[in-house]
Amino acid sequence: MRRIYKNSNVGVIKFIDYLGDIILFYKKKKKFNKENIKKILVVRLDHIGDMVLLSSFLRNLKNNFPNSEITVLCRRMTKDVLECIPYVDNIQVLNVPWLSRNDGENWKNILRYLIKHYKKYDLAIDLRGKPIHNIIVSLVGKYSTGYGYYGLGFLLNKEVIWENKPKHIVGRNLDILKALDLSVDNGKLGLKVDKEYYESLKSKLDFIEFDRDFVIVCHPISGNKCKNWLFNYWNKLNNLILNEYNNNENLKILYGGSKNNYNDIGKNINIDNKNIFNIAGKLSLKEYFALVDLCDLLISVDTFAVHVRAAFDKPLIGIYSGTNYLYEWGPYTEKKTIFQDKSCHFYPCESFECLADKHICMENIKPETIFKAFKKLRDTYDTKSI
Repeated sequence: MRRIYKNSNVGVIKFIDYLGDIILFYKKKKKFNKENIKKILVVRLDHIGDMVLLSSFLRNLKNNFPNSEITVLCRRMTKDVLECIPYVDNIQVLNVPWLSRNDGENWKNILRYLIKHYKKYDLAIDLRGKPIHNIIVSLVGKYSTGYGYYGLGFLLNKEVIWENKPKHIVGRNLDILKALDLSVDNGKLGLKVDKEYYESLKSKLDFIEFDRDFVIVCHPISGNKCKNWLFNYWNKLNNLILNEYNNNENLKILYGGSKNNYNDIGKNINIDNKNIFNIAGKLSLKEYFALVDLCDLLISVDTFAVHVRAAFDKPLIGIYSGTNYLYEWGPYTEKKTIFQDKSCHFYPCESFECLADKHICMENIKPETIFKAFKKLRDTYDTKSI
């Protein structure tokens, strides 16, 4: 077995893996028996968008194990997402310090979790490939599987080899099931939001008539500031759209995000009380999902909103920085128009701080370009006219 590593500094990791393969050679000899799988744990300890993209994996997992109990270990911030995925039987929350957005817990809680759930699951799956995740699934699972491209893959009973070729993260997730000789479908995403959240959404946003108004949701801020489009570009785009509709009062442009985004949006977006509204932090996550479903068009930077919209298979415009490969993290739907500038020599930087003198990748995507795409997408999918 020849591993392909994603990290750039792999000398020490390769040496550890070499020793681990020799010492724990017997781990790979254990055979996978589908009939013995009654309790399954899936580890997904990252963020909202990652969890939305997991929906196809969980559907395929449930299709292969319809009578098994599926538990997902997640962060607190993604628990509401899992409640919108109908293939999950149990949800466990563990806010680990890595991949944290100021929500990490101490290591004692992790140790307690490992002791409590030691070898509790017939099958434990990790999709991130981090060494610490491989440790977790190897301890809680009688049979463990996942990627070893960051190291410690020797701990897994079935190590899936990362393919060094363009592939969406949805496909990479499904490759884990394929490695176990399980059947998979086309990977289409899927969320199901309870009716009550649509009703509470309409109650909170009572200034909108969804059947009559043309509703555009703009999501301008990501958890990674390198992915944010310029605020003055958003303002120029607003003006272009307002002029297109002659400031018609039935046009509603909503700026969404978390409550932490409210002040930034308020300071930087020219709010027109008749047409443009700052709703960041005003809705629960599930209500926001309902809004992303009901709106006529989503315009968003690279963040969870594009994946939620894709899960509802509705038209969207994505404004992507040069942080990641589009083929890997783009919206998983055909109803999309995505812009990404690759001219920066740091592309893909995979950074939380811009490495260039100017934010080239986002400055090169002009408001006029997005507006042109907006008109085309609006006409293509026959959205309502006002």
